[in-house]
Amino acid sequence: MAPEQNQRGDVLILVIGLLALLLAITIAFLALGRTGFRISHYSLHEVKAREMAETGMAEAVARLKSDAPEVDSQADNWSRDFAGDEVDNNGDGHNESRWIAVRRQGRLVGRYAVLVEDESAAVNLNAAGNLSRSERHGCHQGWQTHEIDLGKLPGIGTGIAAGICRTRYGRDGRPGGSGDDDGDQTILAGDGIDNDGDGLVDEPGEGNNEPDEFDPEAPAGDDQPFRSPDQAKEIPGLGPEIYRAIRNLISVFARDWNRDRHNRERIPINRATPAELAAAFIACGFETDRAAQLAVNLVDYRDRDSRPTRLEGPDGKIRLGLEQTPYLNEVELAPAGEWRQRGDSLEYLASRGEFIELFNPYDRPLSIGGWQIKGGGLPPVTIRANAIIPPRGYYTVGDSRAVWIRFQLVAGIPVPVPVEVTSIRLPTNADQYHDFLLLSFAGTDMRLEDPTGHPIEITRIGFDFPGAPTRQKNDPRLRGETDWYPGPPSPGRTNHLFLPESGLETTRLEWPEHFRVKNRPLATVGELGRLHRMEPWRTLDLTRPNRPDLTTQDIFTVAEPPGRPTAGRLNINTATREVLGCLPYLDAAAVTAIIEGRPYGEIGSVAPRLAYRSRPGEDLEERYRRISNLITVRSSIFRIRVIGQSVEDRNENGIIEEKEVETEKRLTAVFDRDRPGRRFLYWKED
Repeated sequence: MAPEQNQRGDVLILVIGLLALLLAITIAFLALGRTGFRISHYSLHEVKAREMAETGMAEAVARLKSDAPEVDSQADNWSRDFAGDEVDNNGDGHNESRWIAVRRQGRLVGRYAVLVEDESAAVNLNAAGNLSRSERHGCHQGWQTHEIDLGKLPGIGTGIAAGICRTRYGRDGRPGGSGDDDGDQTILAGDGIDNDGDGLVDEPGEGNNEPDEFDPEAPAGDDQPFRSPDQAKEIPGLGPEIYRAIRNLISVFARDWNRDRHNRERIPINRATPAELAAAFIACGFETDRAAQLAVNLVDYRDRDSRPTRLEGPDGKIRLGLEQTPYLNEVELAPAGEWRQRGDSLEYLASRGEFIELFNPYDRPLSIGGWQIKGGGLPPVTIRANAIIPPRGYYTVGDSRAVWIRFQLVAGIPVPVPVEVTSIRLPTNADQYHDFLLLSFAGTDMRLEDPTGHPIEITRIGFDFPGAPTRQKNDPRLRGETDWYPGPPSPGRTNHLFLPESGLETTRLEWPEHFRVKNRPLATVGELGRLHRMEPWRTLDLTRPNRPDLTTQDIFTVAEPPGRPTAGRLNINTATREVLGCLPYLDAAAVTAIIEGRPYGEIGSVAPRLAYRSRPGEDLEERYRRISNLITVRSSIFRIRVIGQSVEDRNENGIIEEKEVETEKRLTAVFDRDRPGRRFLYWKED
């Protein structure tokens, strides 16, 4: 009986074991099935989340492609259409985006949030900063974007800024290779520009191993451009906390094409011909005659000779530029005469004290030996050999002969007949005297020419009545008939009508600074504000809005070649306060002035804002001039951040709650809307 019972027990155990095994297998299959369901459910939602993110990316790209290229600001559709206060898309702790819901057959299936950021609103690690002053940042004239100060970014300072430069320059710590990589040393060594921002102009070695030799698109030597902002984490001293503070303020892609608001390539201000410059000034809004005069003035401002540029217009009128030359300044056409009675005849002493005065308003002596003054009814007057006008001095040609004229009646008509010549020396302080100047008091053209016959000045002098008053200029650079005024004689001295303050740009004490002929290339486009506009004591005015003067800032460029984009210009319409603070010579008040005036249609529009915030006694255009090469109002490269979510609106209330979000996908891309072909420069998925 016992063996049979044992056998039955074994069978029972075996059955129970088999049942347990079947149960385990069943449970396993059920678990696997549930896991597979979950996996497929998750995969399905992950695909949907990616679809949502890609939908947001496509929407952002569509906005950028359809955006008008003239100006980029936060008011554009690429920014405004996605703005909100629901999502922090860039991790800065502030919500700047909104959710956009996606429905299918009326059912909520997903949503996405988009943030489009202008790369030109960030400081370009491949462009900003230099090591010009003993491994410290230097800025001076604002020639190129390396004068944007990396060290002003939050937490950076001079040490880390220098580390950023050294990192991109490679092991040797110098931009480019060991020599003159871009072949411009012969130009930069004598261009009158501080090319490396060290405060020195044309010092020995300038043009070799300069910041402009670093080219992130085609690095030379052992240069190592940053390919992603994330690489900034590798900079010594730049820890996680600092990186978090600056990660949304830095870029490695930003660049600006040298094109105006009409998408035309800007005019190279330092090498355009007079005709090209005249056409450009017309495009700015100047009338034809003024545009032609500004063109020749600009050529003579930048070239190194002292011969005024000549441009003849279709009307046959000759325009001459302004060089560092003396100017016709005061003329006595009809001095007071003297009458006397001789018997039955009345005699008049004519040509008694006529004179012509030249004025040198510049701070260096000017040689005028052999020059000639022509016109005015006089035989050519040749200036004596080796004659020199001292700085801010005068040279007067006086009269050494006078003639008594008798009026005799011939057939009842008084006829002048010379009867006696007498010697005079008037004015008494003249530098040289000429026999019988015989100037025409009826008004005439007068020319000043150099020894080769090249015209220095052509002016028309208005009518002069006999008597003490002379014809004299207020601003000696002007040449029109209405630019000569009657006033008390002042040969060899300051004109009584010399009124520098009349142009509201200078004073009677500071007027010498108003006479600017650089004889070197322009360092910045803002330097155009120093160009004389042929109005009394007026230059191009960059301090008042809505003038063609400001449009020059959009039409011209000093960048060479202009067809090549400039890396690192900052968009003043989109840059944050921290980024704008990296521009040289701007204090907090100036940055506030820029922000309060946005958006700007062209870079020149910010100049009046900065002029308004200038300090007492400060050149109103100085701050703008130093940043004019470093800023833009247009952008071509944008960072797009998208969050896509797959959702299940289980309670069908149309509101997505946190527990109804199934999966999430993040995409970050850098998009170049001006680039043909492949436009995404960077792509990252999370």
